[in-house]
Amino acid sequence: MFMSHRIRHLKEELHKRSMQEVKEVQTLETMVQSVEQNLHLMTKRAVKAENIVSKLKQEVHQLQSQLEECRSENERLRAAETATLNAVKQNAQVASEYLNRVANSAKSSVRQLLTETETLCLISQMLFSIDKISEVHTEHR
Repeated sequence: MFMSHRIRHLKEELHKRSMQEVKEVQTLETMVQSVEQNLHLMTKRAVKAENIVSKLKQEVHQLQSQLEECRSENERLRAAETATLNAVKQNAQVASEYLNRVANSAKSSVRQLLTETETLCLISQMLFSIDKISEVHTEHR
C-alpha cells in the first residue's frame, strides 16, 4: 500500500510538474511571440527611420546645392553691381568734365556778347550824336 500510495503521489507530482511545465512553455511561447512582435515593430521603425534619414540626406544635399547656387549668384550680382557702379562713376566724371567745358565756353560767349553789346551801345550813341551834329551844321548855315 505504501508503494501504491507512493506511486500515486509520484504520479500526481509528475502530473503537477507536467502541467507546470506546460504553463511555463505557454508563458515562454507568449513571451517569444511578444518579443518577435516587438522585434518586427522595431525593425519596421528602423527601416522607416532609415528611409527618413535617407530622404533628409537627399534634402540636405539639395539644399547645399541651392545654397552654393545662391552664393554664386550673389557673387555674380556683386561683381555686376561693382562694374555698374564703376561705369556710373566713370560716366559721371566724363559728364562733369563735359559740363565744365560747356560752362567755360558759355561763360566766354557771354563775355564776348557783353563786350559786343557795349560796342553796339557805343555805336548807337555815336550815331545818335552824328544826328545831332548834322542838325547843328544845318542850323548854322
